[in-house]
Amino acid sequence: MKTFIKRKWPVIRLLFFLLPGILQPKTHEAQVNFAVDISETYDDNIFLSVTPQRDFLSDASLGIYFQPKDSALNFQFHSNYFAYATNSERNLLMNKIHFSYYIPLDTAKTNSWNVGGNWSDRINSDIYNYYNYNQLYGYTSFFFKLNETRLKTGYNIRYRDFANYPDISNLQQYLYIQAHRSFPSRTTLILEANLGMKTFQGEDSVIQVDSSGKYHNQGLITIEGENINLVHLLLMGRVAQSLHDRVGLYVQYNQQISLIEKGSYLNGSEFYQDEELFDDPFSYENSEIISRLSIMLPNSFSIETGPTLSYKNYLTEKAYLSASDTLALGSERQDTKFSYSFNLDKKFNIKKTSRMKSCKLYARYSFVSNTSNSYWYNYKYNALTIGLSATF
Repeated sequence: MKTFIKRKWPVIRLLFFLLPGILQPKTHEAQVNFAVDISETYDDNIFLSVTPQRDFLSDASLGIYFQPKDSALNFQFHSNYFAYATNSERNLLMNKIHFSYYIPLDTAKTNSWNVGGNWSDRINSDIYNYYNYNQLYGYTSFFFKLNETRLKTGYNIRYRDFANYPDISNLQQYLYIQAHRSFPSRTTLILEANLGMKTFQGEDSVIQVDSSGKYHNQGLITIEGENINLVHLLLMGRVAQSLHDRVGLYVQYNQQISLIEKGSYLNGSEFYQDEELFDDPFSYENSEIISRLSIMLPNSFSIETGPTLSYKNYLTEKAYLSASDTLALGSERQDTKFSYSFNLDKKFNIKKTSRMKSCKLYARYSFVSNTSNSYWYNYKYNALTIGLSATF
């Protein structure tokens, strides 16, 4: 762990102290902004386990945004360092370099083409280096306005390379279309369809990494099934209603349908800052309903709150009937997940003469209850986050 810190923290120090001087423009020919976000989270089940473990998680983030003068090209750099209070061997660093380009397709700029991409990587300590990955992501999208309806369509592709475990490296692609329409009643309707495909590089396998894992005889990652190419269809419908100039409400329904009967799954033995390894979205079918209420309060306070309810039907993964069941003797795994979130933001007025452009203090509360016919996936957690973000 000491080697990990010594190797990675000099890079972060350079970002904080050298990059501002290098990128700060000497004239007004380019725009450079810096964003800093620092937060502290208390979580009473940090690894989403049937046996809860409490911990505090600190997150320090640096963002650099660069746009050349009179250009539609944007560059961004983000670096996040996650630090656990009692599980310091799990601390990790995540970096991302992103670019985007905007091209209007008409003089009114109601139709446009967007293209972009990013490179990111995750760096863990040597003990947990099986979570390390490099990732390439690219996208292209088109926006069109047809009378009162706005259309968006696009394609994105992502390749994630796990250097130490190439069998779980994968290629993911999505093709989507979205229709957006607003009505005089201050109602907005959004419909969207996504076709996704995920292909694993390796063969069927069980990767053994820790004999003390959740299932005692099994390690981190399981890939099973005859078909390593997974395909699903995502359908979304959202109705948003403005109830007042400062109050809005939306209800959203998501339906995820697998286009293959059986397939592989990639699910880890515990959550470790990567939802995909813990619960791969391609491993199940899902019905989900989401509701959110937004309120703008005096003195630049805002609230967003609401519940989410989802039902997941797993394609191949079998249920563990008890702690002593090491063979997954149950039927296909089925989960019902209820969550509730409450977000409070406070924005501060910044003087025009200040070098700081914006500042926000925020609080986030989340409650999740996951009920499963698989013993190891019955868990609950409460998480409270306090954070401060600023842009310069």
